[in-house]
Amino acid sequence: MLAAQLPTTNHTTKHTTNHTTHRTAKSPRVGQTLRQAGCCLWLSAALSLGQAQAAPIYDAAADFSLATNPNGAWSYGYSTTLTGALILHTESLNASGLDVWRTNIGSNDPTVYKNNTANTVTASTIQIEAGRMALHPGPNNEFEKVRLTVGAAGDYDVNGAFWGVDVIGTSTDVHVLLNGVAYFDDEVNGFGAGTTTQFSSLISLAVNDTLDFVVGFGLGPNAHYFNDSTGFSVTVTPRAGNTVAEPTSAALAGLAGLGLIAIATRRRRGGAAPRGQA
Repeated sequence: MLAAQLPTTNHTTKHTTNHTTHRTAKSPRVGQTLRQAGCCLWLSAALSLGQAQAAPIYDAAADFSLATNPNGAWSYGYSTTLTGALILHTESLNASGLDVWRTNIGSNDPTVYKNNTANTVTASTIQIEAGRMALHPGPNNEFEKVRLTVGAAGDYDVNGAFWGVDVIGTSTDVHVLLNGVAYFDDEVNGFGAGTTTQFSSLISLAVNDTLDFVVGFGLGPNAHYFNDSTGFSVTVTPRAGNTVAEPTSAALAGLAGLGLIAIATRRRRGGAAPRGQA
């Protein structure tokens, strides 16, 4: 509980008895050269800006932010049942040195927080190391959830852990859900490294698949939300070859420009002589 031209021109001179006039005309060769150059530039922009990029590595702690929720691929919230709909937290703050997302249903929980300092933070009975995250369920067994929504299809190594961070002794049920279906289930009982339960798996994921990392308030005689802060870490790493397409507005504009150049060229070749020639 917690209280982002100067085209070359040809000059044609006409002589009269009273004066000399100069008329400039664009050479057909110059116009063709410019069209070819423009085509190459647009093609280069389209290809460079529209290339596929390597799929990102997702790291819950490194990516954590109070700026927005959802935060990129990550969302922070809770559900009233294990597989229920995610309800996003809307309150963010720094409390006792911890960066917090929460919904205050009771005693400021359910909550997810991170120690964003360089030292271990002690807040009441919670001890959390530098750079670490923790989750706390709600008073009516609201399940605290951190959700990852995948942005690129492929195979991913999913490696993470849960552990107790309340010195009185955490007693929680912990889960990993794949698209709302249980993939990993365990319990955390006690405090410190000896309470760690780990999960590790190679999972094939599609775009917009979700992984939920969940903490409930425990089972049996310890089914209450007191002293239930639970440490949490996870990295989701793409196997080699996973990519995500990055089409951009500039790339699309480049492709449109190529089409316009091609149309103009065809019209010029089939029509009258270019304007400006003597």
